[in-house]
Amino acid sequence: MPSAPDLKPGVQLVPVSVVSSCGRMDSDIDEPRHGLQDEGVFMSKKSVLIIGEDPALIDFDAPDAPKGMSAAKIVVGLNGSVARLQAAGHEAELLLTRDAASVETQVSRALQGRNYDVIVIGAGLRTLPSMAEQFERLMNVLRDKSPRSQLAFNSRPDDSDVAALRWL
Repeated sequence: MPSAPDLKPGVQLVPVSVVSSCGRMDSDIDEPRHGLQDEGVFMSKKSVLIIGEDPALIDFDAPDAPKGMSAAKIVVGLNGSVARLQAAGHEAELLLTRDAASVETQVSRALQGRNYDVIVIGAGLRTLPSMAEQFERLMNVLRDKSPRSQLAFNSRPDDSDVAALRWL
């Protein structure tokens, strides 16, 4: 995957090309925006981290796997959620975890020096029995490293933005 200048080691982002709500490409903005003007009301820019299992590592043939789901559908859904959050003027990043053994390190690196307003936890991590240990480790590291972040839960990859917006 292409690397971003501020990409931390162990963080994997799904590439998304987005036009910001003011009509410019995000890459055209030289200075960070700290708020948006919307009909005379100043809104502060919020940050969202969406955490899910890397879909390339999910066995979709397993008996407990969601029916009709595929890695491609998950990526499209997550990309759409990130794009909609960014188009609404929020910072949105995606972290795809690998396994229970590395989730604490991955999440700790992603949170290092960052304070996310909302962290969305993917349904696969919460509902697939094979992900139970990884989910437990994830929740504990979030409690320790980001205690002020609101937690949100999606029901599908393409509604991660809706889950985040409930808390923004």
